[in-house]
Amino acid sequence: MPTKYKNRLKRTRDRYTARSDYEKSQARARYALNSDAVRERSTVRMQTDTTSINKNRVRSASYMKKRIADDVQYRERNRVTAAHSKMRRLETDEAYHAAHVESAKEYKKRKLQSDEKCHAAHVESAKEYKKKKLQSDEAYHAAHVESANEFKKKKLQSDEAYNAAHVKSAKEYKKKKLQSDEKYHAAHVESAKEFKKKKTTE
Repeated sequence: MPTKYKNRLKRTRDRYTARSDYEKSQARARYALNSDAVRERSTVRMQTDTTSINKNRVRSASYMKKRIADDVQYRERNRVTAAHSKMRRLETDEAYHAAHVESAKEYKKRKLQSDEKCHAAHVESAKEYKKKKLQSDEAYHAAHVESANEFKKKKLQSDEAYNAAHVKSAKEYKKKKLQSDEKYHAAHVESAKEFKKKKTTE
């Protein structure tokens, strides 16, 4: 664009900005002088203007609440719209998403503490998820076995009652195994002989 047109455009824009600023300042001055009259006129309009009354009525929380309670179709439409709005906001607003996650965790925590049915269902669901995860994920299964072994080892060292019960259970299992499994029984006898032989040599 040639320079003369640029300058003409700039002058036009400057004149428009100056005129706009002047009109705004004049409007603010008029309102400062006549604010009481303006407020009174607005109050009267709200009482007599059917259009404004209808707009305010539709926007009012009490009206919306009553309509949602009474109108099934409107309630369903409102629910779908709210769900879409919430989904879009969760996708685009990171702060809202983070706050939503924290709120959901807090709600779930309170629900699990106060609602026995919810707690029981949650435990059952967690067990089912863990069972499927152990069957389908080898790395998770291996980590679970490792963790269980480590827990058992610490428990045997720190809990005398648990250790005594474990020893008793192991003896009971060994006794049944010797009675029911011939190969295990034969290997046990062989091992006992080998142990006795070494003991005698020493």
